[in-house]
Formats: sequence, C-alpha cells, structure tokens
Amino acid sequence: MSFVEFVRFLTDRKLADRRRFNAHWAPVSDLCRPCHVHFDYVIKLEQFDTEAFQLWRALYGDEAPVLPTTIHRNMRAVRTTYDVTNRYLKQLTLRRMRRLARLYADDFRLFDYSTDIYGIA
Repeated sequence: MSFVEFVRFLTDRKLADRRRFNAHWAPVSDLCRPCHVHFDYVIKLEQFDTEAFQLWRALYGDEAPVLPTTIHRNMRAVRTTYDVTNRYLKQLTLRRMRRLARLYADDFRLFDYSTDIYGIA
C-alpha cells in the first residue's frame, strides 16, 4: 500500500463508520481521552530532555534525586525529518491533506502542533 492509498483509507468518508483505527495511526486524543482525565502534567516527546527535568523538579522540589544528564535513545531508530514528511505530503492533493488535517485536528490543537509549516490551511 502506498502512502497515498493509506491516506485515502484513513480519510475515506464511506469507511468512516466502519473504520477501526489501529493504535499506531489513531488520533492520540482518541486513545488518551485528555478531556476525560485530569492530567497534572503533559510532556511532549520532542522536548522530553527539557520537560522531564522540569517535571522532576516540580514533583520533588529541591530534594529531587539526581536525574541522568542525558536521556538514552535508541540510536538505531530512524527519525522523521521535516523534509521526509514534506516529501510524503507533497504526494497528496490539497483536498486530501485537508481531510487528513481534519482527522487529526484535535491532536494538533491539544498538543500544540501546527499544519502551517506544511501549507495546510
């Protein structure tokens, strides 16, 4: 299945009622129910190095046990870049990109992401 075919599957209105999202591509807001659970803290993985230390300090104050100075990551993991994402999104029509953006609109709003960098209004 190509990326374009996958996005068609996700955004096809005829399948909307019957579709069962796999946890890997379901909107995160559907999985964690941020409006139904009172979270004290939300940490963005993109800023984990900074926010984990802030959370640690908020939880323990000046008595906080010492955290490691670096967070270990899987160095073999391939990270997606803006260029890679943009290359895939350019395969889509503007209409299809907008449908995809609407599908994940709650995630973008709740987790402070923007579609503007990809030219999706």
